[in-house]
Amino acid sequence: MSLVAGAGCSHESPTSIPLAQQCAKLCHDQLVADGRLDHNECQDPTNLSCVADTLHSRCGSQRALVEILLREFPLKAPRPNTGHNIAAALLAEGAIQSVITLNFDLAFTVALSQLGLGQKVGIVDGQHEFGNQGERTLYYLHGNANTADYESWTIRTAALTSDWKDKWQHVVVNRVVSTPVVLFAGLGSPADVLFESVTFLKSALPGRISLFQVDPSEYSTSTFVNTLGVSQDNYIRLCWCEFMEKLSKRVLVAQVDSIQLAAGNLLRLNNRLEENLAPILTNVKESFSLLEIGALRAKWLLTDNPYLCDDQQTRDHMADLLLVIAYISRESNVTGIVRSDGVVEFVRDGRLLAAYLLASGRGVTTSATIESKASVSVKQIKHRHCNIAGVIMSGAQDNGRASSASPDSIVVEVDPADILFGKDRLKFINAETIRSGEYKISEIVP
Repeated sequence: MSLVAGAGCSHESPTSIPLAQQCAKLCHDQLVADGRLDHNECQDPTNLSCVADTLHSRCGSQRALVEILLREFPLKAPRPNTGHNIAAALLAEGAIQSVITLNFDLAFTVALSQLGLGQKVGIVDGQHEFGNQGERTLYYLHGNANTADYESWTIRTAALTSDWKDKWQHVVVNRVVSTPVVLFAGLGSPADVLFESVTFLKSALPGRISLFQVDPSEYSTSTFVNTLGVSQDNYIRLCWCEFMEKLSKRVLVAQVDSIQLAAGNLLRLNNRLEENLAPILTNVKESFSLLEIGALRAKWLLTDNPYLCDDQQTRDHMADLLLVIAYISRESNVTGIVRSDGVVEFVRDGRLLAAYLLASGRGVTTSATIESKASVSVKQIKHRHCNIAGVIMSGAQDNGRASSASPDSIVVEVDPADILFGKDRLKFINAETIRSGEYKISEIVP
């Protein structure tokens, strides 16, 4: 699947960049105020391409327009909205193969950076970075706020309608829109390179490409459905962020189901009794978002990134931890509920009995390191309605036998009055000692 994103995607809060018509009018008025254009010189001050054409015709350059865009709008350091963040996660996960953005703002790049996923996705700002393409790639088709050559920003009519032919943009679009599913979202301005490529590929590959369009307006009012050839059945009337949340939910469900499969394999491999993970996983499906489960993986597996992608290894480690929760739940007749901050709460008859953080060393981290990192994680969890009793850990390189003997002052700064590390110090419990019966269940959940 490929995604083509237009101005509407960056219009939603908190990115909140005005649509092209508003940007054009503001830029036009400033150009007039600066004496670069006469008041009635531009035929359509709400058309950014028309403003650029008029300025270029008079000055031989569009530089003044680009300078206003950079000064007036947060193009270099925008705040990504939920849709941008989800798109970044889906790109890194491989659920989306490519994203083409027609916007100049760097919201998609910032989203990748904030989630710690920049190394998983190739970013192509222009022809000079064509070599950055990978299995998953973000393309800025019209240039972006990092493009130093202001004349190469694709704004003027000629740049949109003809200058791209036989250049890198044509190659990129042909590659991207030849995927089986192409989704257009937030389209605001025409882009002939898209429309011509779509038309060509639909005729060359009949029946092999499905086009979808996401837009909050009615199908009959869209100016692009006929040009793109999007059927009414493939027209999704939703706002950008709302649609991305719904799309990501399908990916989330698939990831949770994969954890269930991994758990079954672990039980068979280790000749253990079946555990009922259904209540725990159903809760995760219903209450978590894709971004939250990625953050949960990152926290439980003790990575530094805000988001950790799903793969077979992470599923195995997540399943191992969740099976411990299911075991405790069965043995103590409680319900284990996973919260979005990474804490598992054990509840019986509606009463909260205990709360624990989970942590895995993934077979490469010692118990001492797990304790140190998990202690910091607990310290960072704020505004809980109950204290965290301890950390249940698995996957230690030393199988939990060489627990850290370091003083508290080395592991984490200790305040005697601290509810976490003061008088009642955190308990660190190895999962194997729970399964083997060495650690009493009654000491975990009263």
